[in-house]
Amino acid sequence: MNLSVKLNNMTQVYNAANGELFSDKTLIQNYYPSLFALEEISFMLNRAMANEDRLTINEQLMGEYLATFENIAKHLELNTELEIKILPDLPQYNYIQSAMMNIQHNGFRERDKNV
Repeated sequence: MNLSVKLNNMTQVYNAANGELFSDKTLIQNYYPSLFALEEISFMLNRAMANEDRLTINEQLMGEYLATFENIAKHLELNTELEIKILPDLPQYNYIQSAMMNIQHNGFRERDKNV
């Protein structure tokens, strides 16, 4: 629930910034692919929570994904450099791995466009 609220707030901020008269629309729209991928991840996580037959993953794998999420958050919030981390396969949830890799690559493209 908390994740859904934060994603909704982030979407509203994006829409408001994109609608401002004097905003740099190109710069703001560069973030849309990452926002879309985060919404997809949220959907997949909610779906996984509802699946009673879901696989559990070990703490090391969970830690790698959480560290990558944290790096992406720092990049988006603080505009820090983003180092792309190749994520290991996530059994039963390959789409989450794919979306995470897309967000990392989008972060690189955003930075390259702004240089």
